[in-house]
Amino acid sequence: MSKNIGKKYMKGDESGAVAIYSGRASDFPMGSQLSQIQPLDAFVFAGPGSKPSANLTETLIPGRQPYQLSNSLREGGFCLSRCGVATWARDPGVFWEAPQTPGQPNQCPWPKICPHSIVNPGGTDSPPHLPPWGNSDFLINEVNTDTPGAAEDGEYIELWHPSGRRVSLQGIWILLFSAHNNRPYREISLSGHFTTSKGYFLLGSDRLVPAPSLRLPPNTIQNGPDAVALYRSPFGPPSAAQRGIPTKGLLDAVVYRQRGSDKEAQELSKALTPGQLPLLEDPEVLPGDEALSRCRGLYPYDLSAFSVAPPTPLRENSCPRPPPAPEHVIISEVASGHWTNHSQQRAFVELHGTPMTDLRGLVLTVFDQEYSGTVIALPLTGSTDHDGFYMVGNVTAADQIFLEGSTVPARGAVVLCYDLFSVCRAGTALTNSSLRDVLVFSENQQLLSSLSATRGSQVIPALGSVEDGPVSLSRCSCCEARSPASWISSSPTPRSTNVCPSSSFSSDIDLCLSPLPSDWQEKLGDCSGLIQGRRVAEVADYLEQKCHCGISALYLQGANFSCASGWLRVWGNMHALSDHQKALIIQTLHMNPSSAQGDVCSAPSTDRYTSKASALGLQIGLIVAVLLLLGLGAALFTYFYRRRRPLDYYTMELSEHAEGLSDL
Repeated sequence: MSKNIGKKYMKGDESGAVAIYSGRASDFPMGSQLSQIQPLDAFVFAGPGSKPSANLTETLIPGRQPYQLSNSLREGGFCLSRCGVATWARDPGVFWEAPQTPGQPNQCPWPKICPHSIVNPGGTDSPPHLPPWGNSDFLINEVNTDTPGAAEDGEYIELWHPSGRRVSLQGIWILLFSAHNNRPYREISLSGHFTTSKGYFLLGSDRLVPAPSLRLPPNTIQNGPDAVALYRSPFGPPSAAQRGIPTKGLLDAVVYRQRGSDKEAQELSKALTPGQLPLLEDPEVLPGDEALSRCRGLYPYDLSAFSVAPPTPLRENSCPRPPPAPEHVIISEVASGHWTNHSQQRAFVELHGTPMTDLRGLVLTVFDQEYSGTVIALPLTGSTDHDGFYMVGNVTAADQIFLEGSTVPARGAVVLCYDLFSVCRAGTALTNSSLRDVLVFSENQQLLSSLSATRGSQVIPALGSVEDGPVSLSRCSCCEARSPASWISSSPTPRSTNVCPSSSFSSDIDLCLSPLPSDWQEKLGDCSGLIQGRRVAEVADYLEQKCHCGISALYLQGANFSCASGWLRVWGNMHALSDHQKALIIQTLHMNPSSAQGDVCSAPSTDRYTSKASALGLQIGLIVAVLLLLGLGAALFTYFYRRRRPLDYYTMELSEHAEGLSDL
């Protein structure tokens, strides 16, 4: 298998294209007609004097616009580089004029440009900070498999292209599967058809209003349990290229059922929508006819994106309003299998709230700093249990499980979001109302800035807090969401009370800390500001740099603080999780301080508290003591001097005369 790039040198006012195909050079002879095989990537450009043909544009870059060359590019050479923030192929909108950099990263302007604006099925413009779609190909937008009455002549399948424009359906197939034998009972080629100007394509029963572009005989679409699957297969029907349930070229799929038949479509679900239950077009939800409509997200084979809604063929979907946001639901505990190699380490996210709280409308998203995006986006279903817990992950009795191949990464973030699924999944520029709770365990500044409600702080797992066992991040301050100071590293406790610092393992501390220039003295001017602001997290971070055993602000709940001239004294009790952690803390408190850095983190001594104010007080005290000693010496000298030298007669007479006057 080889990849060839077709290239032609043209005048500056002409139009053309460059495409990359998978195949052999003999499959694309010079001068041949445009191949209907879908390319791996393509770039179509329009010169100032001409436009590329509609066939060229719709075949190579369906749903996109060609790159428009300007008049200034007619003379001399120029270079266009891929600079857009989008990761999908076949979109000239992500290219920009830039210097040539063969074999090196592109030199793109800053900020990076975004692709063309896109509209979604609801008809509103996609927010500029969000990826406009989950993938760049066709999606199943609405399915009506069971209409009222015996005729069943209103059934249909509606497709939609995320570009929201007229797009060719060349090489697109729809397969209708039966769960009774897990085979397609009908294969429909859509080659030769185009979407509407808004990106819709409708196929359905002959009497359907509005009229479908491709008409089906009545009762063609079965009631279920069955499936509708969408493929890109330019070389023929997908079933000819793969036995069983084909997955090669799969673009999207919907597995649906009737009441009591959820277990009959297991093979279809496993192949087409793994890890998800079939959808139920429940006839009791709405009066009259109803359909399964895409309402939450534009990602393929994601059944959580669909809702039962009134039929809206060739129109924007009429989606139900989301329920009110559940209150007082927070992230309680997070564990990753990457944090330790212990055999019992399992990845999970534990939520906690008021018992029996309905979680519909909340989306749990997990971000990985290594991939700069979401690895899990899971709309929550069901309710918290009688103790207020809700478990997601690869643990026993989880309420929801991670999709196959997904897990909590070593460094990333977990977000509890209330918004449109597409907004929550993108995870950028979330509002305060959308961002219900967040835990960032990453040093990645881009991730920290995108989840701005974390106030630029993060929590990093401290393996030293647990002795030879699995470790998790646990919330130990019950009620303040989005606060990094509420978290500590401890042993996992799924569906039970978190292990938190306790006075049962406390140790006495008495420290005098001389901060480094980069510490709180520089930020606040003096450690007195630290105490007044109760930013004990700064002190905890200082101690954790010494200990590496998981110390946080919650460990200092029994401690006292005082300040004088920049020196910070901490004394009282420091809590711990266990005897193991207590021993590490005591060992840290007795470490020899580094005189070169001015750190003081060991047993206190009186000279540590010496400062300018205390030195002045000592000088005054010494002067007073000297004066007192001099006065006492003078009095003693006078007393002994008089005893050795008795008074004469004249003095005695004066003294007696004075005593007589006194008696009068």
